[in-house]
Amino acid sequence: MYPFFNTFLIYGLVMAVWVFSFGPSFAIQNFVSNIHIAIMMLLGSFVAGGTALGGGAVAFPVLTKVVGIPVVSAKIFSLAIQSFGMTAASLTILRKKIKFYPYFVRAGALGSLLGLTISVTLLDGLLPDIYVKIGFTLFLICFALTMIRIDITNPETNGFVIGGTDSTFSFWLTVFVGFIGGLVSGQLGSGADFIVFSLIVLHFKGDIIAATASSVILMAITSIYGSILNYFLSADVFSNIVDYVHAAIPIVVFGAPLGALICLKIHPKNLLAFLLFLIAIECLSTLLVLLLS
Repeated sequence: MYPFFNTFLIYGLVMAVWVFSFGPSFAIQNFVSNIHIAIMMLLGSFVAGGTALGGGAVAFPVLTKVVGIPVVSAKIFSLAIQSFGMTAASLTILRKKIKFYPYFVRAGALGSLLGLTISVTLLDGLLPDIYVKIGFTLFLICFALTMIRIDITNPETNGFVIGGTDSTFSFWLTVFVGFIGGLVSGQLGSGADFIVFSLIVLHFKGDIIAATASSVILMAITSIYGSILNYFLSADVFSNIVDYVHAAIPIVVFGAPLGALICLKIHPKNLLAFLLFLIAIECLSTLLVLLLS
């Protein structure tokens, strides 16, 4: 009961902050006004908590193509809401003692935070929105090809070794890959999780479930740091998406942990089919945008 009570207490504190941060009246009215955002993040939080894709994989295309907000606002929202959802999922991973790789979380986070800093401070606004949208679609296609490449029906793999004569190389390789992930996350709102996940399962032959859990924790750290940066460096944009973030918080703090638990029970082939379906929709929507532009 004690671990459950601690988890319940944490969620209770989050909900108390949600209700009283702007007042109960605002919390309820804003939630109703932005119910479409909450519904969107019901799916987004499930994806964030149970797969190597962050919630931004759902939030970013919906916000930019359906809601119609600028790319920079969408990626700031993605990082902000993942700070809540993926942190909640990470707590569930830790409380339920789901296997993950602390080695890759530490090394990946070191590179990711550096890459995110450079991306947010130096690269923001350099590319037109349409190029960023196309880049996001290409990113998801890479994820799809990676998942197809992995033997997802046999998540227990052999040969996973960290240490020995190549431990220094392994560490700095992970830092470098995390750095690339941080650059991508700074522009798209997600990316570090999937890129480090791919390194673990394709190069190091790691266990898929443990790699997924590691990617969730890594993206939680990256999202929190990125949100702090955005708060101070892009305060005007951040203020424009506060209502959206506030409306989605009560959904993601439950949806992401639920996704982390449910995806452990879903057959890998069914989970892969679900993700490929979402990616196919995103690709078609991008093609439609290009045709109409």
